[in-house]
Amino acid sequence: MLENRIGAERARLRISQSELAKELGVSNKSVSNWEVDAKKCPPKHLIKLADRFTCTTDYLLGISEDKYQEKLARKNRMR
Repeated sequence: MLENRIGAERARLRISQSELAKELGVSNKSVSNWEVDAKKCPPKHLIKLADRFTCTTDYLLGISEDKYQEKLARKNRMR
């Protein structure tokens, strides 16, 4: 699921693998590997991806279909 969501979110934002890699401080090959599920995305980069895509890690992992559920709940708790 993660591999599909990374590619879809990247396409939605119209950024290349190399642009995303540069933003995350990883190699182009790392992003490519995550998108074809050849290697697992480390948790620290999963969090960065969620922040970059403005969605939750649960959404990226396929645990939730709601892209913003966790972020909204966290924001409400901080009020």
